Amino acid sequence: MGNLVELKDYSVAEDINDWIDGLEAINTKKRYFDNVSKFIKWKWNKPVEFLTPENIDKLTYTDLKKYRDAMRIKYSVGTVNNMLTSIYMLLKELKKVQDENTEEYIYDIEDLDRLKVKQFKNNNVESAGYLEWCQTDDWILFLEDNRDNINNVNKKIAFIKLARLTGLRVTALANLKYSDVRKEDDIYVIHSYLKGSKHKISIPDDIANMIFDLKRIGDTKDSQILFSSKTAERLIDSLKDEFQIEEEKNISLHSLRNLAAWETYCYTKDILAVQKILNHKSISTSYDYIKKRESTELSPTLCIGKEMDSSTVEDIKKEQWIEIFDKMPRFVQYEIINKAKELGYSHDK
Repeated sequence: MGNLVELKDYSVAEDINDWIDGLEAINTKKRYFDNVSKFIKWKWNKPVEFLTPENIDKLTYTDLKKYRDAMRIKYSVGTVNNMLTSIYMLLKELKKVQDENTEEYIYDIEDLDRLKVKQFKNNNVESAGYLEWCQTDDWILFLEDNRDNINNVNKKIAFIKLARLTGLRVTALANLKYSDVRKEDDIYVIHSYLKGSKHKISIPDDIANMIFDLKRIGDTKDSQILFSSKTAERLIDSLKDEFQIEEEKNISLHSLRNLAAWETYCYTKDILAVQKILNHKSISTSYDYIKKRESTELSPTLCIGKEMDSSTVEDIKKEQWIEIFDKMPRFVQYEIINKAKELGYSHDK
């Protein structure tokens, strides 16, 4: 590395702002700025305007490790990992900054790899926050209403619909090809292949047609249907920002898989059905997906001791029943639909 520029009054703030301004999405800019600001306040406890290149140059692995561990006390695994990513991306950009006149480097950041601390594993089922089906409906509606301003909007809508329906992992969704969707016995089926494991999931005709409508000129049967895992992560992050979902709720890509598991359980009340759709080897893993949510939302203490008096609903009109049904939790709606079928009151065969 060449000689460093010696500027006693040089402020880092302008370089940080230049980096933030260079990011595309407004929500991404805000998130990265907030993450960097948190770190600056924790490390130096002074406004960014008073930060100097020397401060940056003196950062150590220990600093980043202490920050990671301190933030883990307050925030979820996913949030802390996002904070660290923002810092490393900033340092990577600062490393490139040169003096306009001499072209010498401003910052003495020699080895970013040595500064990187191990991020927390985010594979714990319970670490992913809960989503409701209606929330993802709102996401889809937002994307549809803003299709003129959002790139690949149809693929993003398809991703959400497929993730919440099939429970496929984001890597499996990213690897899907058009040839993986085909009809078997008049039913469309998705064939997923991940880590040597084969998985087959039935899907409704409208979802299959949605997939085929994504085909563009030049696409073949081996073309990728959706997009990369990184793009999927950015999609969820942008939706969290748009809907002002607190970081503490820890909504992540895995929340969509959790939603698929929960919907399956509410519809079937069968852990084996959950195991099948999630393609788990162990049923105990499948139970982990629903036990905490079940203990809260389906707790017997919410209804034990309540008097069930049918006279209170005798005079309710059809339109009012429909309104009540629409406002019910989805697991209750499933119960009503299944009971209607059982009693022969449903037109749905």
